[in-house]
Amino acid sequence: VNKLGLINVFAKDIVELPLWQQEIWKGYNVAPEGGVSEELLMSQMKCQPARTNPVEIDFLSTHDHLRQAFNWISGGKELFEHLPPIMEMHNRIHRFSVQKEDDLFLLAKEICKVTIDAFNIGALRSMLPKTEEIKKLRSRNLFGKFLAQYAGEDVARTAMSPLAYIYDLRCADAHIKSSEVQEAKNRLHIDASQPLVEQAKMLIMMAYVSLARSIIVFQNEYRRREKEKSGSVEGCE
Repeated sequence: VNKLGLINVFAKDIVELPLWQQEIWKGYNVAPEGGVSEELLMSQMKCQPARTNPVEIDFLSTHDHLRQAFNWISGGKELFEHLPPIMEMHNRIHRFSVQKEDDLFLLAKEICKVTIDAFNIGALRSMLPKTEEIKKLRSRNLFGKFLAQYAGEDVARTAMSPLAYIYDLRCADAHIKSSEVQEAKNRLHIDASQPLVEQAKMLIMMAYVSLARSIIVFQNEYRRREKEKSGSVEGCE
């Protein structure tokens, strides 16, 4: 993908496709603009493919790692409920699904469906104090409280912040003001001057960042427990 958001493909690769696929590529072909993508040059001309993962893959991988980390820290409980199959998640949460601004809001909804909306509220509440405050909390704030038990309110707030703003974008076609939409984009580092495919990429990346920060909280708790366990063994010796 070049700096204008256009997909660049090596011509030889198109020629080797079946004719019906060539017709699809021909139908969407446009005049060259924006230069050749840096990753294509690295791969085809320099023979040095970029050592990067698509942000979509990073998001899905981190999503699964968070599920496993929660399963450990909770003693076998599941963090997410009613998740679609992994390939369905991959097809829905993808930068190229965004062709107009409304599609960006739809992408935010798809991200929320497999994160905030899918949090196992019952499991989270079972591991938090039985207070009136906790009873009133839902999904995102409930998970934030759970993280805060291990890392404090500030760290939990930082971890959950991207998902909070993604949730705001999810509601953009419903009831929030345009100024709030812009604020959410700013907080998510989404540059409105960039091609929509790049804005979508950043949206997915910030969701990934939120999940990764949560994983770090659990990793630190694991290290703390292991250190505590090691100290106990040494004390016995």
